[in-house]
Amino acid sequence: MIAASWDGKSTAQIAGELGCHPQTVRERLHRFNTHGLEGLGDQAGSGRKPRLTEAASWPWSPQRRQGV
Repeated sequence: MIAASWDGKSTAQIAGELGCHPQTVRERLHRFNTHGLEGLGDQAGSGRKPRLTEAASWPWSPQRRQGV
């Protein structure tokens, strides 16, 4: 994605090649420009928050067996 941008491709062209939305390309390029390679990883808090704790959702977890 970054290399394609450096080659002068538009966000729409990059998105078409990668099979994602152009807005995703824009957001990733912006994060790269702002934070470098560190900005390309998953961001804290991304994704849906779990509704159950791991102990509650997995009956065989060590925490559940210990009664925690």
